[in-house]
Amino acid sequence: MNETKYFTIDLCPGEHVETPLISTFAFIGQEYWCPVCGYTTGMFGVTKNVASTPELEALLDAYMSRAKPYLRYISSQGSGMEENQNGKLTRFEAKKVDYEYSKIIKLK
Repeated sequence: MNETKYFTIDLCPGEHVETPLISTFAFIGQEYWCPVCGYTTGMFGVTKNVASTPELEALLDAYMSRAKPYLRYISSQGSGMEENQNGKLTRFEAKKVDYEYSKIIKLK
């Protein structure tokens, strides 16, 4: 019998309704993030909460492992990443972030 790790999983309420949201603190004031469309919301925001299944948990785990480098880049903005004088990411850092994100969305 397959046991689940979670009671429920939050899904993206947008057009990617079968995508589990990742719980993260990488985005200020937004605790949930959709790795496919980029949707973010706070803990009291709009999500589709469903009963956990082994399939959804496997998908969530896969997205979380692929998203880790990207979320690390995002959460470290301003604290160790190269920035120009305006506080924006340099072109090199922005390309690294885009590359990490492109690896995430190729999961499905």
